[in-house]
Amino acid sequence: MKQTYNLALFGAGTIAKKIVEAAKSIERLCLYAVASRNVENARSFREKYGIQHVFESYEDMISDSQVDLVYISTPTKYHYEHIKMCLLAEKNVICEKPFVETVEQAIELQQLAHQKGLFLMDALWSMYMPIMGELLKYTKELGKIKYSTASLGYPSVSKDNTGKIKSRYDLWDYAVYPLATTILLRGEPQKLKSCSKRIDDIVVKNRSFLQYKDGKARLFSGLLHRSTYMLMLVGTKGTIFARKWWFGKFPVIVWKYPFKFIVLKFQHAMNGYEYELNEAVDCMDKGEIETRRYPLGNAISVLKWAEKMEIYECRK
Repeated sequence: MKQTYNLALFGAGTIAKKIVEAAKSIERLCLYAVASRNVENARSFREKYGIQHVFESYEDMISDSQVDLVYISTPTKYHYEHIKMCLLAEKNVICEKPFVETVEQAIELQQLAHQKGLFLMDALWSMYMPIMGELLKYTKELGKIKYSTASLGYPSVSKDNTGKIKSRYDLWDYAVYPLATTILLRGEPQKLKSCSKRIDDIVVKNRSFLQYKDGKARLFSGLLHRSTYMLMLVGTKGTIFARKWWFGKFPVIVWKYPFKFIVLKFQHAMNGYEYELNEAVDCMDKGEIETRRYPLGNAISVLKWAEKMEIYECRK
């Protein structure tokens, strides 16, 4: 049965702003409440974006019986704690990527959501965009995939007053896209070799090589320089080229050997976050506790392989 859901926000930062912008285009989502570690930030957020209520703590907000769905956009280190407290309070949850920090945490939260019959989603936004459905469709038409590559690197570091490297981002904020997309399109690999470079205790770049039964994959992510931003899949019957694929709005070229080229174009209705919100609402209408587009099993698989990605140090 279709109904209107009251959406509450954990956090009042950049992602929360994007969620509010997208939610305003979805009639069956009501911008009900916001809370933040800084109450003044939450109050300012409420006034600026027309949120109905502001709460002085996350605990107070989830104790409100009118809250149907919580969007968590707090720092990653708090995700496990915040998801669990919402589920224990009988709230459906969408959590911004990165979902949680370990496989064990993800499995525990999945089991808890299932036990309580609550919806839980990993909000890796590109997984819910139209581009992913098209990539899945055309990947199946490439024959055996012999090679693929996915790259996302962007200069995101500065130095503090002591000269040490600092960044508001963790490398996993970027690395999750190449890994998750590759696993979605090709499945789990047989092996993974990886090397990471650290500067001042910050992992600033990673190269990973995945071995599949019929081919290989190369992944790159980094905080120091711009990468090619390219996703490429090379099969026995064709090749796919997709630049900045995680944004979901740039053209994709499909080359079907020998001479057929297809150009796929995409355009967001809002800012790209509307797809995950619509997916959550549709799933809740149907009484589903996970999305089929990117189920928690996928998120757990990605975390499993991610734990192998910082084993070795790259040599200069």
